[in-house]
Amino acid sequence: MPDKQVDMMADAQVEVFEKMRGDLVTKEYLDAKLERELSPIRTDLAVIQWMLALIIIAMVLPALKSLLIP
Repeated sequence: MPDKQVDMMADAQVEVFEKMRGDLVTKEYLDAKLERELSPIRTDLAVIQWMLALIIIAMVLPALKSLLIP
């Protein structure tokens, strides 16, 4: 009887695995999903970085120029 029970449990596990195999999440899927979700954030960050660079150029360079050339 225990052998039959073990076989039934093994068959049930195989059946569950077969049903769920189509739903397994791969690393590639997770990477693609993460990239889709992060791309707008990266775009916004790039815009902010450019804005900060322009502010630095507009503020720091004239200040340095006035310090170096009396």
